[in-house]
Amino acid sequence: MIAMLIGLFGIPSVLLWAGHHLRRKSRGMRGAFWGGLAGHTVAALLAVFYSMVPPEAWTASDTLRGFAGFYLMMLGALIGAVLGVMLAGRSHPKV
Repeated sequence: MIAMLIGLFGIPSVLLWAGHHLRRKSRGMRGAFWGGLAGHTVAALLAVFYSMVPPEAWTASDTLRGFAGFYLMMLGALIGAVLGVMLAGRSHPKV
């Protein structure tokens, strides 16, 4: 339950804080911000999709629905932030 609350309220709060004065942040911090924002948005959309599955379609071992509701938003933001830092560190070839 703590993971769900962190994903639902904590991650958007951290992203709101991290987005403050984004132009003056380092390249890695900007990459982490945009990656975290994209990861959280995709994860939130998937969590909403799985929350609308009617109870008749649930199975006895419906772990994907529980994972999406409780952990996906937090993990999506973290994975997106890590990917954003990794992609921001790459140098682009000069044209």
